[in-house]
Amino acid sequence: MICCLLPSLSRTSSTYICFIIKEHGVGNEKCHQVAQACSFYYKHVYPCAFIVPSAFYPRKSHKLPQVFSVEQIKQLLAVITNEKHKMVVSLFYGSGLRMNELKHLKLCDIQSTHYQIKVVEAKGGKQRMTLLPKHLLEPLRCYYKSYRPKMYNNWVAAKRSNDKFLFPVAAMKKVYKGIFLKTLRQILIKGLLKTQGLDVEKTIKKAGYKNWNIYAKSPFGSVASVIEYLGRYTHKTAITKHRIASITQHSVTFNYKDYTDGSRQKQMTLSIVEFLRRFELHFLPRGFVKIRHYGFLHNHGKTTRLNAVRKNMELQPLPPIVNIPVAQRMLEQYGKDISLCPKCHKGTLVLVAIVYPKALPVSLGNHIGSIEQPRLNNKASP
Repeated sequence: MICCLLPSLSRTSSTYICFIIKEHGVGNEKCHQVAQACSFYYKHVYPCAFIVPSAFYPRKSHKLPQVFSVEQIKQLLAVITNEKHKMVVSLFYGSGLRMNELKHLKLCDIQSTHYQIKVVEAKGGKQRMTLLPKHLLEPLRCYYKSYRPKMYNNWVAAKRSNDKFLFPVAAMKKVYKGIFLKTLRQILIKGLLKTQGLDVEKTIKKAGYKNWNIYAKSPFGSVASVIEYLGRYTHKTAITKHRIASITQHSVTFNYKDYTDGSRQKQMTLSIVEFLRRFELHFLPRGFVKIRHYGFLHNHGKTTRLNAVRKNMELQPLPPIVNIPVAQRMLEQYGKDISLCPKCHKGTLVLVAIVYPKALPVSLGNHIGSIEQPRLNNKASP
Protein backbone atom coordinates (compact mmCIF):
# COMPACT_ATOMS: atom_id res chain seq x y z
CA MET A 1 0.00 0.00 0.00
CA ILE A 2 2.83 2.37 0.89
CA CYS A 3 4.58 1.62 -2.40
CA CYS A 4 1.43 2.65 -4.26
CA LEU A 5 1.18 5.89 -2.35
CA LEU A 6 4.77 7.02 -2.98
CA PRO A 7 4.25 8.03 -6.65
CA SER A 8 1.07 9.92 -5.76
CA LEU A 9 2.84 11.74 -2.90
CA SER A 10 5.66 12.71 -5.23
CA ARG A 11 3.25 13.96 -7.91
CA THR A 12 1.15 15.88 -5.36
CA SER A 13 4.16 17.65 -3.84
CA SER A 14 5.64 18.44 -7.26
CA THR A 15 2.30 19.77 -8.50
CA TYR A 16 1.94 22.04 -5.46
CA ILE A 17 5.48 23.40 -5.84
CA CYS A 18 4.89 24.17 -9.50
CA PHE A 19 1.52 25.76 -8.66
CA ILE A 20 2.87 28.25 -6.09
CA ILE A 21 5.77 29.18 -8.36
CA LYS A 22 3.53 29.79 -11.36
CA GLU A 23 0.40 31.27 -9.78
CA HIS A 24 1.82 33.12 -6.76
CA GLY A 25 5.32 33.84 -8.05
CA VAL A 26 7.07 32.74 -4.85
CA GLY A 27 10.83 32.80 -4.59
CA ASN A 28 13.49 30.36 -3.53
CA GLU A 29 13.01 30.94 0.19
CA LYS A 30 9.32 30.01 0.03
CA CYS A 31 10.13 26.87 -2.00
CA HIS A 32 12.67 25.86 0.63
CA GLN A 33 10.07 26.32 3.38
CA VAL A 34 7.50 24.17 1.52
CA ALA A 35 10.07 21.45 0.89
CA GLN A 36 11.13 21.44 4.55
CA ALA A 37 7.47 21.24 5.62
CA CYS A 38 6.88 18.25 3.30
CA SER A 39 9.98 16.55 4.63
CA PHE A 40 8.87 17.05 8.24
CA TYR A 41 5.39 15.77 7.44
CA TYR A 42 6.63 12.58 5.78
CA LYS A 43 9.12 11.87 8.58
CA HIS A 44 7.13 12.63 11.74
CA VAL A 45 3.43 13.18 11.02
CA TYR A 46 2.82 10.57 8.31
CA PRO A 47 5.93 8.36 8.40
CA CYS A 48 6.73 6.76 5.09
CA ALA A 49 9.69 5.97 2.88
CA PHE A 50 9.15 9.02 0.69
CA ILE A 51 12.13 11.41 0.47
CA VAL A 52 11.69 14.92 -0.85
CA PRO A 53 13.71 15.09 -4.09
CA SER A 54 16.51 17.59 -4.36
CA ALA A 55 14.65 19.26 -7.23
CA PHE A 56 12.24 20.64 -4.61
CA TYR A 57 15.12 22.79 -3.30
CA PRO A 58 15.72 25.22 -6.15
CA ARG A 59 19.12 26.82 -6.13
CA LYS A 60 19.50 30.55 -5.99
CA SER A 61 20.02 31.99 -9.41
CA HIS A 62 23.09 34.17 -9.84
CA LYS A 63 22.32 37.27 -11.88
CA LEU A 64 24.62 40.02 -12.90
CA PRO A 65 23.86 43.37 -11.25
CA GLN A 66 22.36 46.12 -13.32
CA VAL A 67 25.06 48.74 -13.84
CA PHE A 68 24.39 52.26 -15.04
CA SER A 69 26.32 53.41 -18.03
CA VAL A 70 28.36 56.61 -18.10
CA GLU A 71 25.69 58.37 -20.11
CA GLN A 72 22.98 57.38 -17.63
CA ILE A 73 25.04 58.72 -14.72
CA LYS A 74 25.54 62.02 -16.57
CA GLN A 75 21.80 62.28 -17.16
CA LEU A 76 21.14 61.57 -13.49
CA LEU A 77 23.52 64.30 -12.33
CA ALA A 78 22.20 66.75 -14.91
CA VAL A 79 18.66 66.75 -13.50
CA ILE A 80 19.84 67.54 -9.93
CA THR A 81 19.65 71.29 -9.32
CA ASN A 82 20.45 71.39 -5.59
CA GLU A 83 24.20 71.79 -5.10
CA LYS A 84 24.23 69.78 -1.88
CA HIS A 85 22.28 66.86 -3.34
CA LYS A 86 24.41 66.88 -6.45
CA MET A 87 27.59 66.67 -4.37
CA VAL A 88 26.18 63.75 -2.35
CA VAL A 89 25.31 61.74 -5.48
CA SER A 90 28.68 62.60 -7.05
CA LEU A 91 30.53 61.21 -4.01
CA PHE A 92 28.38 58.10 -4.07
CA TYR A 93 29.37 57.23 -7.65
CA GLY A 94 32.78 58.89 -7.77
CA SER A 95 34.25 57.56 -4.51
CA GLY A 96 32.08 54.51 -3.84
CA LEU A 97 30.97 55.73 -0.41
CA ARG A 98 28.09 54.15 1.44
CA MET A 99 25.31 56.17 3.03
CA ASN A 100 26.62 55.73 6.59
CA GLU A 101 30.18 56.52 5.49
CA LEU A 102 29.13 59.72 3.79
CA LYS A 103 27.09 60.75 6.83
CA HIS A 104 30.18 60.61 9.08
CA LEU A 105 32.51 62.25 6.55
CA LYS A 106 34.45 65.22 7.99
CA LEU A 107 36.58 67.89 6.44
CA CYS A 108 39.78 66.51 7.94
CA ASP A 109 39.15 63.13 6.23
CA ILE A 110 39.58 64.62 2.74
CA GLN A 111 43.24 64.52 1.65
CA SER A 112 43.29 66.89 -1.30
CA THR A 113 47.03 66.55 -1.98
CA HIS A 114 46.79 62.80 -2.59
CA TYR A 115 43.20 62.84 -3.91
CA GLN A 116 42.05 60.37 -1.26
CA ILE A 117 39.27 60.13 1.33
CA LYS A 118 39.79 58.46 4.69
CA VAL A 119 36.68 56.49 5.61
CA VAL A 120 36.54 56.25 9.42
CA GLU A 121 33.07 54.74 10.00
CA ALA A 122 33.38 52.01 7.37
CA LYS A 123 31.45 48.74 7.29
CA GLY A 124 32.29 46.52 10.25
CA GLY A 125 33.86 49.40 12.20
CA LYS A 126 36.97 49.32 10.01
CA GLN A 127 38.85 52.16 8.34
CA ARG A 128 39.82 52.32 4.71
CA MET A 129 41.07 54.71 2.05
CA THR A 130 39.17 55.44 -1.14
CA LEU A 131 39.93 57.57 -4.19
CA LEU A 132 38.68 61.11 -4.67
CA PRO A 133 38.17 62.01 -8.34
CA LYS A 134 40.16 65.07 -9.35
CA HIS A 135 37.18 66.73 -10.97
CA LEU A 136 35.27 66.64 -7.63
CA LEU A 137 37.89 68.53 -5.60
CA GLU A 138 36.98 71.99 -6.85
CA PRO A 139 33.18 71.44 -6.52
CA LEU A 140 33.79 70.24 -2.96
CA ARG A 141 35.62 73.46 -2.13
CA CYS A 142 32.86 75.57 -3.68
CA TYR A 143 30.24 73.64 -1.75
CA TYR A 144 32.11 74.17 1.54
CA LYS A 145 32.49 77.91 0.92
CA SER A 146 28.81 78.29 0.02
CA TYR A 147 27.14 76.15 2.69
CA ARG A 148 29.73 76.09 5.49
CA PRO A 149 28.36 72.80 6.89
CA LYS A 150 28.38 72.62 10.66
CA MET A 151 30.45 70.10 12.54
CA TYR A 152 28.78 66.84 13.53
CA ASN A 153 29.13 67.54 17.27
CA ASN A 154 27.01 70.69 17.36
CA TRP A 155 24.38 70.90 20.07
CA VAL A 156 20.93 69.88 18.82
CA ALA A 157 18.09 71.60 20.63
CA ALA A 158 14.98 69.69 21.68
CA LYS A 159 12.25 69.55 19.05
CA ARG A 160 9.55 70.19 21.65
CA SER A 161 10.53 72.64 24.34
CA ASN A 162 7.12 74.00 25.38
CA ASP A 163 7.21 72.18 28.77
CA LYS A 164 3.70 70.79 28.20
CA PHE A 165 4.65 67.15 28.79
CA LEU A 166 7.41 65.05 30.26
CA PHE A 167 7.12 61.96 28.03
CA PRO A 168 5.50 61.84 24.56
CA VAL A 169 2.32 59.77 24.48
CA ALA A 170 3.25 57.97 21.24
CA ALA A 171 6.44 56.60 22.83
CA MET A 172 4.64 55.69 26.06
CA LYS A 173 2.12 53.58 24.10
CA LYS A 174 4.84 51.36 22.60
CA VAL A 175 6.83 51.01 25.82
CA TYR A 176 3.77 50.26 27.95
CA LYS A 177 2.46 47.68 25.44
CA GLY A 178 5.81 45.89 25.25
CA ILE A 179 6.32 45.72 29.03
CA PHE A 180 2.71 44.68 29.69
CA LEU A 181 2.71 41.82 27.17
CA LYS A 182 6.16 40.64 28.24
CA THR A 183 5.09 40.49 31.89
CA LEU A 184 1.85 38.72 30.93
CA ARG A 185 3.79 36.04 29.05
CA GLN A 186 6.10 35.51 32.05
CA ILE A 187 3.10 35.05 34.35
CA LEU A 188 1.57 32.62 31.84
CA ILE A 189 4.76 30.54 31.63
CA LYS A 190 5.02 30.30 35.44
CA GLY A 191 1.43 29.04 35.62
CA LEU A 192 0.21 31.93 37.78
CA LEU A 193 -2.64 32.81 35.42
CA LYS A 194 -5.81 30.72 35.17
CA THR A 195 -6.73 30.55 31.48
CA GLN A 196 -9.82 28.31 31.78
CA GLY A 197 -9.31 26.79 28.33
CA LEU A 198 -8.64 30.09 26.56
CA ASP A 199 -5.87 30.43 23.99
CA VAL A 200 -4.09 33.27 25.81
CA GLU A 201 -0.99 33.17 23.60
CA LYS A 202 -3.10 33.78 20.51
CA THR A 203 -4.85 36.66 22.26
CA ILE A 204 -1.51 38.19 23.32
CA LYS A 205 -0.18 37.92 19.78
CA LYS A 206 -3.34 39.52 18.40
CA ALA A 207 -3.15 42.34 20.96
CA GLY A 208 0.45 43.03 19.96
CA TYR A 209 -0.71 44.14 16.50
CA LYS A 210 -3.29 46.54 17.93
CA ASN A 211 -2.76 50.25 18.52
CA TRP A 212 -3.02 50.74 22.27
CA ASN A 213 -4.42 53.78 24.04
CA ILE A 214 -3.05 54.81 27.42
CA TYR A 215 -4.35 57.27 29.97
CA ALA A 216 -1.86 60.11 30.22
CA LYS A 217 -2.66 63.51 31.62
CA SER A 218 -0.63 66.68 31.58
CA PRO A 219 1.65 67.29 34.60
CA PHE A 220 0.45 69.56 37.38
CA GLY A 221 3.25 72.00 36.66
CA SER A 222 6.09 71.83 34.19
CA VAL A 223 9.09 69.57 33.70
CA ALA A 224 11.00 71.82 36.09
CA SER A 225 8.36 71.14 38.77
CA VAL A 226 8.81 67.38 38.38
CA ILE A 227 12.59 67.69 38.65
CA GLU A 228 12.20 69.92 41.71
CA TYR A 229 9.91 67.35 43.32
CA LEU A 230 12.31 64.46 42.67
CA GLY A 231 15.21 66.59 43.90
CA ARG A 232 13.75 66.60 47.40
CA TYR A 233 14.39 62.87 47.63
CA THR A 234 17.68 62.64 45.75
CA HIS A 235 19.58 65.56 47.29
CA LYS A 236 18.85 65.25 50.98
CA THR A 237 19.67 62.71 53.67
CA ALA A 238 17.13 61.33 56.16
CA ILE A 239 15.91 64.57 57.74
CA THR A 240 16.27 68.30 57.13
CA LYS A 241 17.31 70.72 59.85
CA HIS A 242 14.04 72.68 59.84
CA ARG A 243 12.21 69.58 61.16
CA ILE A 244 14.41 69.37 64.26
CA ALA A 245 12.58 71.14 67.09
CA SER A 246 15.10 70.83 69.93
CA ILE A 247 18.30 69.06 70.91
CA THR A 248 19.30 68.32 74.49
CA GLN A 249 22.20 66.44 75.98
CA HIS A 250 20.32 63.14 75.94
CA SER A 251 17.50 63.46 73.35
CA VAL A 252 16.40 64.91 70.01
CA THR A 253 12.87 66.17 69.29
CA PHE A 254 11.72 66.53 65.66
CA ASN A 255 8.51 67.07 63.70
CA TYR A 256 6.94 64.43 61.48
CA LYS A 257 3.70 63.83 59.56
CA ASP A 258 1.51 60.96 60.77
CA TYR A 259 -0.22 59.61 57.64
CA THR A 260 -2.24 57.11 59.71
CA ASP A 261 -3.87 60.01 61.55
CA GLY A 262 -4.97 62.20 58.67
CA SER A 263 -1.48 63.55 57.90
CA ARG A 264 -1.35 65.51 61.16
CA GLN A 265 1.88 67.15 62.26
CA LYS A 266 3.29 65.60 65.43
CA GLN A 267 6.51 65.57 67.43
CA MET A 268 8.67 62.62 68.41
CA THR A 269 11.46 62.51 70.99
CA LEU A 270 14.26 59.97 70.66
CA SER A 271 17.45 59.38 72.53
CA ILE A 272 20.71 60.46 70.94
CA VAL A 273 21.74 56.84 70.29
CA GLU A 274 18.40 55.88 68.72
CA PHE A 275 18.29 59.03 66.60
CA LEU A 276 21.79 58.37 65.25
CA ARG A 277 20.91 54.72 64.60
CA ARG A 278 17.91 55.71 62.49
CA PHE A 279 19.89 58.44 60.78
CA GLU A 280 22.65 56.00 59.76
CA LEU A 281 20.10 53.68 58.14
CA HIS A 282 19.85 56.23 55.30
CA PHE A 283 23.55 56.01 54.47
CA LEU A 284 24.10 54.04 51.27
CA PRO A 285 26.66 51.22 51.31
CA ARG A 286 29.91 51.59 49.43
CA GLY A 287 29.35 51.36 45.67
CA PHE A 288 25.70 52.47 45.82
CA VAL A 289 24.61 55.91 44.72
CA LYS A 290 21.26 57.70 44.51
CA ILE A 291 21.91 59.03 41.02
CA ARG A 292 24.20 57.41 38.47
CA HIS A 293 25.19 59.59 35.54
CA TYR A 294 25.97 58.39 32.02
CA GLY A 295 26.95 60.00 28.75
CA PHE A 296 28.45 63.47 28.86
CA LEU A 297 27.62 63.66 32.60
CA HIS A 298 29.84 60.67 33.40
CA ASN A 299 32.16 61.55 36.26
CA HIS A 300 35.51 60.91 34.52
CA GLY A 301 36.37 63.92 32.34
CA LYS A 302 32.97 65.56 32.96
CA THR A 303 34.33 69.11 33.11
CA THR A 304 36.02 68.77 29.70
CA ARG A 305 32.84 67.45 28.07
CA LEU A 306 30.63 70.07 29.68
CA ASN A 307 32.92 72.85 28.49
CA ALA A 308 32.76 71.41 24.96
CA VAL A 309 28.95 71.36 25.13
CA ARG A 310 28.84 74.92 26.45
CA LYS A 311 31.18 76.02 23.67
CA ASN A 312 28.87 74.56 21.02
CA MET A 313 25.96 76.35 22.71
CA GLU A 314 27.98 79.58 22.67
CA LEU A 315 28.04 79.80 26.47
CA GLN A 316 30.82 80.71 28.86
CA PRO A 317 32.93 77.81 30.21
CA LEU A 318 32.35 76.52 33.71
CA PRO A 319 34.03 78.54 36.47
CA PRO A 320 36.88 76.81 38.30
CA ILE A 321 36.01 74.85 41.44
CA VAL A 322 36.77 76.81 44.63
CA ASN A 323 37.59 74.75 47.71
CA ILE A 324 35.86 76.44 50.66
CA PRO A 325 37.32 75.59 54.09
CA VAL A 326 35.14 73.64 56.50
CA ALA A 327 35.26 76.43 59.09
CA GLN A 328 33.85 78.93 56.61
CA ARG A 329 31.06 76.54 55.55
CA MET A 330 30.05 75.95 59.16
CA LEU A 331 30.00 79.68 59.77
CA GLU A 332 27.85 80.39 56.66
CA GLN A 333 25.34 77.56 57.12
CA TYR A 334 25.03 77.23 60.89
CA GLY A 335 26.51 80.47 62.22
CA LYS A 336 29.05 78.60 64.36
CA ASP A 337 32.74 79.52 64.25
CA ILE A 338 34.63 76.30 64.95
CA SER A 339 37.98 78.13 64.75
CA LEU A 340 37.36 79.95 68.07
CA CYS A 341 38.94 78.67 71.24
CA PRO A 342 36.38 76.50 73.13
CA LYS A 343 37.55 77.99 76.47
CA CYS A 344 37.78 81.75 76.03
CA HIS A 345 35.75 82.05 72.81
CA LYS A 346 38.01 84.91 71.76
CA GLY A 347 41.26 83.47 70.42
CA THR A 348 41.48 81.73 67.05
CA LEU A 349 42.82 78.17 66.77
CA VAL A 350 45.43 77.67 64.06
CA LEU A 351 46.48 74.16 62.99
CA VAL A 352 50.26 73.98 63.15
CA ALA A 353 50.91 70.23 63.10
CA ILE A 354 49.42 66.87 64.06
CA VAL A 355 51.60 64.73 66.33
CA TYR A 356 50.90 61.03 66.61
CA PRO A 357 52.29 58.84 69.43
CA LYS A 358 55.14 56.68 68.17
CA ALA A 359 55.63 54.39 71.21
CA LEU A 360 53.43 53.66 74.18
CA PRO A 361 54.80 52.04 77.38
CA VAL A 362 53.24 48.68 78.05
CA SER A 363 53.57 46.74 81.31
CA LEU A 364 54.69 43.12 80.76
CA GLY A 365 54.91 41.77 84.30
CA ASN A 366 58.27 42.86 85.75
CA HIS A 367 59.46 44.06 82.36
CA ILE A 368 58.73 47.37 80.76
CA GLY A 369 58.57 47.30 77.00
CA SER A 370 57.07 49.34 74.22
CA ILE A 371 54.92 48.61 71.23
CA GLU A 372 55.34 50.60 68.07
CA GLN A 373 52.08 52.11 66.93
CA PRO A 374 51.51 52.34 63.17
CA ARG A 375 51.27 55.80 61.69
CA LEU A 376 47.69 56.80 60.99
CA ASN A 377 46.94 57.94 57.47
CA ASN A 378 45.06 61.17 57.93
CA LYS A 379 44.22 62.98 54.75
CA ALA A 380 43.65 66.19 56.71
CA SER A 381 47.24 66.25 58.01
CA PRO A 382 49.57 68.80 56.37
